[in-house]
Amino acid sequence: MAAKKQRRKVIIAGRYMRSIQYALTTDPDVRRTRAPKTQISSVAQEAMNLKHSWQKLKAVIAANFAMNDLVVTLTYRDDALPKLRKDAENRLKLFVRKLRAERRTMDLEMPYIYVTESGHSSGRLHHHIIITATGHDYDMIRRLWAKNGDDVEFSPIWTKGYDGWAQYLSKEPRENGRRYVGERMWRSSKGLVKPQVFTGWVYASDSLVAPPGAFVIDQQSRVNGYGEFTFIECMLPTNTTADSLALISDLR
Repeated sequence: MAAKKQRRKVIIAGRYMRSIQYALTTDPDVRRTRAPKTQISSVAQEAMNLKHSWQKLKAVIAANFAMNDLVVTLTYRDDALPKLRKDAENRLKLFVRKLRAERRTMDLEMPYIYVTESGHSSGRLHHHIIITATGHDYDMIRRLWAKNGDDVEFSPIWTKGYDGWAQYLSKEPRENGRRYVGERMWRSSKGLVKPQVFTGWVYASDSLVAPPGAFVIDQQSRVNGYGEFTFIECMLPTNTTADSLALISDLR
């Protein structure tokens, strides 16, 4: 008799990992209905898929930035405040070009993700930009932004974490809706690392467990008459590679 297998999916973005393992019932009477898919698969996929825009943003941030990298908030003085969003976007693009050029003189890379917002209650345009920390950022950024404003805030990613910043930076279109169909919620530099996705089958006896030394953010399991699934969300130990994870090497 062949050993029973279950489906496993693993997403790795830097040190951030989401993984799930699930199986549908083998009862033929139940499988003839749509119940297994709607009762187990959809629940599993809701837990696992990067379905919502903020979850996608979270994975991109985690894949490209460390916890000590920076989220910089750039605001405008009254006399420099753009009237139109497109004008604010153009000013930010110019700022990014200047910052990239200065970093190049120090042989430093310039990956970034940014969003432009119109303010929660004030309606004032401002920007949030995620960049790698170099140790030369504060004075350089304040100097390059001085023409637009003198209020610049610096926050390490660890102050809110990947989850907190992803939700914070995507709150405006989520709460107020996108201004037009297909509007991008954030913009980024070219060449950012994409989250790695691994899928395959494992023997049912290969339980889904967090890797040794991982910090578990969320873990849940569900079993009912339609099937079962286990889900784990965690931060991996430093320098963990996909090749070293049993969760991936077990895939068939």
